[in-house]
Amino acid sequence: MWALLATAALLLGGGTQSAGAVSLNITGPEQVVFDWDTMHCFPSDGPDGATRAFRDSLGRVQLTLNGANTRMIGPDLDNLTHDCTVVLQSRYDPLPSNYDDWLFLGGAYTHDGQEVFRLIHTEYHGREHEGFCMGQFVVSCDFNTITFARSTDGGASYTHVPAPAHLVAALPYRYVPSEGRVGYFAPSNIVEKDGFYYSMVLAALSYKEQESGVCLMRTRDLADPRSWRAWDGTGFNARFIDPYRESPEPYNRHVCEPIDREHLGASGAPNRSLTYNTYLGKYVTMGTSVRYDVAQGRDVRGFYFSLSDDLIHWTELQLIMETPLYMCGDPDPAAYPVLLDPDAPDRNLTITDRQNYLFFMRHRYSMCQPTGHRDLVRVPIEFTP
Repeated sequence: MWALLATAALLLGGGTQSAGAVSLNITGPEQVVFDWDTMHCFPSDGPDGATRAFRDSLGRVQLTLNGANTRMIGPDLDNLTHDCTVVLQSRYDPLPSNYDDWLFLGGAYTHDGQEVFRLIHTEYHGREHEGFCMGQFVVSCDFNTITFARSTDGGASYTHVPAPAHLVAALPYRYVPSEGRVGYFAPSNIVEKDGFYYSMVLAALSYKEQESGVCLMRTRDLADPRSWRAWDGTGFNARFIDPYRESPEPYNRHVCEPIDREHLGASGAPNRSLTYNTYLGKYVTMGTSVRYDVAQGRDVRGFYFSLSDDLIHWTELQLIMETPLYMCGDPDPAAYPVLLDPDAPDRNLTITDRQNYLFFMRHRYSMCQPTGHRDLVRVPIEFTP
């Protein structure tokens, strides 16, 4: 059912890149998974973040379209049908202290396919609530946190405990209008390791005590949103707090220490996908970044990947494919690369092998401005020693 795009831009822009002794090759043309023109149910329907997938209790694969929190469902990743049902509705709560404004489904984990735990990328849009934004630029009034929701009906609907008890991670500072688009963003998928569940979240900008970069957090209890602890440079000792209800001092005990800024960088978003690769025997993360290429004498924008044995130390980011991101004048940009294996042996599709698919969003722009048109596409990809 996949429709092939007319262009072979990825084949031209992709190639073989190495991480140590590993190469990553794009092996086929771009395929459309969700075509906004023909498949959307309402304007905001479609991808607007890294897609996540799991197998439910009926053995079906569910793929998240988190623009409006709908799903694609089918027997496998190759045969998916779009379901227009919104499984998590944003609350648009006007109070920043409730962390319950715009909600986007993030990392998922399920043991049985019936009860599904989700990390939620939560945006507070001060510009949409009277008296909560005073900046010239509306994005300066955005404040991001990570919250929690759960499904008990196999992903057909998600709910959370009354706000703000669903809070997972927030900066230890209260919202201040017009201080920038700050906070914790975009939780990766959740992987299990040594009795803990891990997720990578993004501190996109440095803000007071919190430095920019990728934060790694973990928990033993997915049902308890307050049980997550973040890496602080020596261990998982940083406890996220609710600054409206708890004393934040000392502040530096309630922020994360970004992992391996030397290799993952302090900017970009290399946390979009987190999997364990059985072919390599290593963890793989990937995302968008801009890296200076000495041979070409220029910055290269695109999708990059990195490898790790322990989730703390990573290899230098290596290019998967060069692609426009969000620069005015470029062709339609791409974002949110995610590695998924149709034959993954685990229910949460967090295990990959040599041959996989790279899923990502293709965003249509008009006159340098984003439109509501967002497609989900994929390309076949292969690791080679």
